[in-house]
Amino acid sequence: TLGYDFIQGPMGAWNFACFGVVAGVFFLSIREKNKSMRQVSLGGLMAGLFGGISEPSLYGVLLRFKKTYFRLLPGCVVGGAIIGFFDVKANAFVFTSLLTFPAMDPWGGYLIGIGAAFATSMLLVLVFDYRGKDEKAEVMAQLEAERAEANADEDARVAAAGTTAGEAAGAVASDKAALQPGAVTVVTSPVVGKAIPLSDVPDPAFASGALGKGAGIEPTGDTVVAPADATVLTVQKTGHAVGLRLDSGIELLIHIGIDTVKMDGDGFEVLVERKQKVEAGTELIRFDRKKIEAAGYSAVTPVVVVNTRKFAEVEGIPAPIAAVGDDLITVTAKPAETPDAAATAATG
Repeated sequence: TLGYDFIQGPMGAWNFACFGVVAGVFFLSIREKNKSMRQVSLGGLMAGLFGGISEPSLYGVLLRFKKTYFRLLPGCVVGGAIIGFFDVKANAFVFTSLLTFPAMDPWGGYLIGIGAAFATSMLLVLVFDYRGKDEKAEVMAQLEAERAEANADEDARVAAAGTTAGEAAGAVASDKAALQPGAVTVVTSPVVGKAIPLSDVPDPAFASGALGKGAGIEPTGDTVVAPADATVLTVQKTGHAVGLRLDSGIELLIHIGIDTVKMDGDGFEVLVERKQKVEAGTELIRFDRKKIEAAGYSAVTPVVVVNTRKFAEVEGIPAPIAAVGDDLITVTAKPAETPDAAATAATG
């Protein structure tokens, strides 16, 4: 009837605000080395910019994280206002991508509008993030656990390459002796304080057991030590977390405080380095509990077995910890596989 359409222009503002959010997510995921979100956001961004298709961005990012609409809507407002000011009209029905701007009139005003929408939403994500506090804490803790496991595999390969046959045989024999089928191994506390159930840790990622089972510690001491002979898998430069692979094969993540990564190392002193072999009682990190509390963060320290799935049971022992070396976690090895079960697995 009219020969033009006045809806597609403002729809472009929404689309490009959406793509701006996803672009911000992409850049943050690169900085955080978050492979999963990098793949999701890059796929959504490419489908959007060159195809005008918003569903990958919508289902991959916007509907998953509750804060994203607070980053999206301001971009919509800015872009929509500019496109309205230029009275942009579409001369044909097209998906609003970078390739279809010639269908808009005036296309210069349209490009200014979608560019402003994109930039506004992207900058809001880069400055304020796209996740709530709990969502980000859960993601960051999960990334730390994944890196600890990846480092464990790498260290195992390095160790195997540099170990003589006799040393390797001795190491395997020692490991098997420590983790006989059904045997119970006790992990002692790395810091003085009060052990609490992991479910009481004020962080959903740890409390849910998503990163592994274990216990929390309300510290009264100021030094984290190795609970047994171990290899340092990873230690954060900020000093708030350290990952260990005990000689028994148990992999621990010790996370000093909640959200303490935001302190940028203030109040933490790292005493070891990655790949270092340490003995039981070796000091790993010193921390200032008063600084943590003064900064508004909880000093509760989760200690979790990140390779929990390799064991039959992992259970914390809530109790006061008078000294490092007191029992904290029991780890029960899986029972030996019966011949019948092995045959079933082989034929299944």
